[in-house]
Order: sequence, then structure tokens, then C-alpha cells
Amino acid sequence: MTTVSARTAAMGHIIAETLRGLAYFAAPIIVLTAAGFIIFGSPGVFLTIPIAALMFVMTTIITGTAVGYAIAWLLTHVKFVRRYKTIIGGVAVAIVMGGYLFAILGPMEGMNLSVMGWFPTGWVLDVGVLGVGGAIEGSTVKAIGSMVTSALIIIGGMFATERITSGYWFSEPVSIDDDDEPTDHSERSFRLGPLPFPEFISQPTRRVSEWVIVRSIRDPSRLSYLMLPAVVVFDAVFIAYSDGVLDVTLAPVLAIGLPWILSEITAMNPLGDEGSMLPMTVATIPARQYVHGLLVPGLLYGLPIAGVLTALAGMISPYSSMEIAGLVGITLYLTLVAVTIAPALGMMMPRFDAISIGRSDDVLPPRISTIVIHSLSVVVPGALLGGLLLGPELTRTALSFIFGGLPAFVLGLLDMGGVGWFEQLMTDIQAIDIATLRYGLGGGLFAGGLLVAGICYRNAISRFEKYEQQ
Repeated sequence: MTTVSARTAAMGHIIAETLRGLAYFAAPIIVLTAAGFIIFGSPGVFLTIPIAALMFVMTTIITGTAVGYAIAWLLTHVKFVRRYKTIIGGVAVAIVMGGYLFAILGPMEGMNLSVMGWFPTGWVLDVGVLGVGGAIEGSTVKAIGSMVTSALIIIGGMFATERITSGYWFSEPVSIDDDDEPTDHSERSFRLGPLPFPEFISQPTRRVSEWVIVRSIRDPSRLSYLMLPAVVVFDAVFIAYSDGVLDVTLAPVLAIGLPWILSEITAMNPLGDEGSMLPMTVATIPARQYVHGLLVPGLLYGLPIAGVLTALAGMISPYSSMEIAGLVGITLYLTLVAVTIAPALGMMMPRFDAISIGRSDDVLPPRISTIVIHSLSVVVPGALLGGLLLGPELTRTALSFIFGGLPAFVLGLLDMGGVGWFEQLMTDIQAIDIATLRYGLGGGLFAGGLLVAGICYRNAISRFEKYEQQ
């Protein structure tokens, strides 16, 4: 801030975020544009679809940046907001979730959502369909309105961001009295009572486990990335309740969702979580005991929580005793594997730099790539195992479509060779015996998961030792 102006810094931030957003959207935009040209034969899609995507990305990022800096300013310059930020944040999350559920589930409940079509932010699609040559009916008026509104949002958002960041960076933040909030916000100022650990756990391992739990309790904001699995699980349960099939859906959802959530609470970014204490940690704690300390909370508390809740959900379900036992076995297996691979993924892709726009020295969240890889490693095998247990015929059909039917359909649209081979593959998968598919694929998933967990466990120890040698 001593070398560039607030305007330059704010605009640089917006440009960087816009380029990053476009990098994420580049592949879908190219695929959608190519598909539009192939299907409709109109070259106009090469202009309108990228323009619509650019408008969407820029308005979203600029609005989000302005709102983010405004929230940061409120947290540091308004005493009421700073004192009750947890309560206010909870209410805000509830409001956002309510709006999300209204938009997603409203049509299912018979609500009339046609009024949402008059919001200018939804008119971006009208810009995109202008180039399809009339194959899809759009509104020219709404398309023009979308472009005008987007221009106003971009210009106004840049101006607002500059003003907000200037006030946030250069004005003095408020302070809260000592009686209201402790002045020492370090992790060591937080006192946690003795946790029930088995006696055979060594003292260094116990200390690492305690610090892992302390960090999660002391600074819950670092767990914001858990919103993804929480929203997915909540939506699945809510939709099942709305459709009257909660008893059928709850146990399978918990069997997959609980390991997903519980395994991501503690050790997704272990090296980054240590912060300035990392050199001391690697110098005083052996690598094996450190990794054990990362695993203990998830295994000691996660396994019984996931198993008991899944079993209770199974008791109210129409499934047989063997199927309930299978769901409990799946959730225990997923928890074991998910907890074990999390530290290795976090050490493989550690995050040491803050990503928040505030001045906080909070514990850093894991990288997005770590979260995505870990989530896929839990959800995909879990869904396959659950499908093989409860609906093997449907699972076989889904696999035949994914690996045979879908590639054949895409190649057919592109008028390329290989369609017959994939159609034959789809037929061959459909011909697999249910018992062979269930025990062959299921056994392979179980064995492969345990093998990957063992490799990740040794990899985590090796990475910690290599870091220690540095």
C-alpha cells in the first residue's frame, strides 16, 4: 500500500480474480460454444456465448469482491458486527441457504418462480441464445437489458470497491473492550479440558491430536470449506423428506456424507495449520507420531459417530438387517480411508498463504484442489459401494451408460469413429452377472481403497520427514 494507490490495488485484485474465473470457465465455454455450432450450425454462437460468459463472470466477481470488502470493513470498523459476528454470520448463512432451497426446491413444491425471470442477472442466457439463429427463442429486449445492467454493475462495482477498500485499508479499526473479548487470540490462550484418549496413545501423538481439535474449535471459520459437503448432505435429506422417501434415503446419504464431513474437519492442511510453529514441530515430534496424531481424532471419534448414526438411520429404513450391516460397514470403511488419505493430500498440496481479504491471522483453509480430490475419493467409491449394495441393477445400468452409452452418444454427435466399440462395451457391461459385478467391483473398491490409504499413510510420514530434513 506504500507503492501503489488503493485504486490500483483494488483493480488489480479484480482483474486477477476475473482472469482466474475465466480460467475455470474456459473449458466449459469452449465445449458449449462448439456444441452450439455443431447442433445449430450458426457461427453467431462464437460471439454471443463468450460474451454472455464474460458478462456473467465479471459481474459475479466484481459484485462478490465489493461485498467481500464491505463485510471485511464491517467486521473491523463496526463494533456491534465485530462483537456478534458469529451470530450474524449464522443468520446470514441461514438466509442464503433458505434462498438457495427456495430456488432449487420451489418448483417441486408447486411454487410459482416465474417472477425470478424478470431479474436482469438471469437475462444473460438471452444474450447467449441470440447467436443460435432463432433455433431457441430469446428476448432481444432482455438481452439488451442484461448488457446494460452488466455494464452498470461492472462500473458501479469497481467504483464501490475502490471506495470500500480505501476505507478498509486506511481507516483505524475499532477495538473491543477486554471485558467483551480476550485480547490474546492465539491458540495457546484457548484452554481445552482433558480429552478422553486411550492410554496406549503416546504423549506426542496425544498432544498433536489435542492441538488439531483445539484449532478446529478455537477458529471454526477455517472450516468454511465444509459448507460444500454439508449443503450436499442437507439438500439430499431435505429433498428426500419433501418427496416422502426419507426413510429410504437417510441411511445411504449418511453412510457417504458422514465420512466425507468428519474426515475433512481436522487434518486437510496440517503443515499450513502449524503456521510459525512448524519448524519447532518438525524438530520435536517424530514424523510417525505426528501423522498418528493427525489421524487419531478422525478415527477415535469419527468412526463411532459415523457408524452409530448410520445404524440408527438404518433402523428406521425398510432395508434388511444384512443391508443395514452393509451400510454400516461402508461408512466405517469410508471413514477409515478418508481420514487416512486427508493428511497426505494436505501435505502434498499445502497452503501457507492467506486467502482471506481481511487482516486476520486465522488458520489457513486447505487448497481447493485438495478438497476436490479428497471429496471425489470419498463420494465416488462410496456411491458405487452403496449402489452395489442396495441397487446393483441400477448401478450396472449407470456404469454401462457412463462408460459406453455416453461416449457413443458424444462420438455420434461429432460424427467420429468408435461408436460401435462403445455401444458394444455398453452391452457387455449390461451382460455382467449381478453377483460378479457386486463382489468383483465391490471387492476391488475395498482392496483398492485400503491400498491407497496405506500408500497415503506412508507418503505423509515420508513428506514430514523430508520437510524435517530441510
